[in-house]
Amino acid sequence: MTKFKKGQSGNPAGRPPGSGMGAKVRQAINARTDELIQAILDRAIAGDMQAAQLLLDRICPKLKSESLIPALNIPANTKKSDLTMVLLAKVLDGSVSIDQTKEILGLVATRDNALRNENPFGFDFELQEIELPAIDVD
Repeated sequence: MTKFKKGQSGNPAGRPPGSGMGAKVRQAINARTDELIQAILDRAIAGDMQAAQLLLDRICPKLKSESLIPALNIPANTKKSDLTMVLLAKVLDGSVSIDQTKEILGLVATRDNALRNENPFGFDFELQEIELPAIDVD
């Protein structure tokens, strides 16, 4: 049995919802929304870059990078040193951004770590099945 009932406040005599400072600020903003929007627009038009950024962030979603590995036709088992040289050339010719290059190299590092963790000491061996003796448990 639970101590609290679903849908009931644990403190019914507590502060009512919507009575805090956040609610008061929201009410004040809602009361003057048109004025605030106009003020931000005026500042952006006057050259205030923060106001312009605020408007753009609310109107235009940020662009997301696309996956470049298939577009670059890079085989999955490419050595990191070879990949680095290919990506450097792509950055220099402007076809790949530095951020995209960082993401790709990060994925390669993750792959390399996963492979290294399968055999952390670099030993060249094969696992063999070992037959364990039966244990009598009474």
